[in-house]
Amino acid sequence: MRVAVEKVDGVTSAEVSLNDGEVVVVLKEDNQVRLDRLRQIIRDQGFTPREADIRARGVVERRDGRLVFRTTEGQVVLEVVGEPDVMASVERRVGDRIVVEARVEEESAGRMRVTSVGAP
Repeated sequence: MRVAVEKVDGVTSAEVSLNDGEVVVVLKEDNQVRLDRLRQIIRDQGFTPREADIRARGVVERRDGRLVFRTTEGQVVLEVVGEPDVMASVERRVGDRIVVEARVEEESAGRMRVTSVGAP
């Protein structure tokens, strides 16, 4: 699986731990790697992808009354959810370029649970 993931343009390295059931992927800055692409590679290797903990740069926007996060490259837009204190921090940063740490569950691919917000 490591080799398959590392063949993706924009991936710097991948570490696979079958014992822990996880893949750690390091991406190049300003990459255009999509999480759904990495999950498909994992499926193609005979494994079931789970949640993904991510760190991403982008902009928080309001769309249809919801807060969404758009990656810097504009390729990915995810609805933002989280604990009240984190959501208050996200709310204050609408329109700003930020870095988020978040979890994207496999079954809720269009949503990310933000755990921290910072400056790029």
